[in-house]
Amino acid sequence: MKASKDYEESGQPDKAGGQEVEGEGGEQEIHVVSPNTTSALYCNSVQVNVTDDAVILQMVYVRPGTKQGVLLSEVALSPQHAIRLTQVIDTTVKRHFTRHLSLD
Repeated sequence: MKASKDYEESGQPDKAGGQEVEGEGGEQEIHVVSPNTTSALYCNSVQVNVTDDAVILQMVYVRPGTKQGVLLSEVALSPQHAIRLTQVIDTTVKRHFTRHLSLD
């Protein structure tokens, strides 16, 4: 999974409102367009549940000072996609934070 160059550099979708991502095997590019009603949500907790055939991510916002949370989104991934997502997040976070922050 790879975002287009415009998305990667600015952190925003390209001017067409979408982003290019590689398909399975890294060979195919798909233009992904977000509906105008889509908005970013702040998530400060993720619960991960695993079955034999899926990894389920529950994105939660926990209110500060409380033990009360709101489920924002639930995403089910195949084990293969979960492994790939882990690799992409690891690589991207390491690249960004080693470039922009000093890790004292």
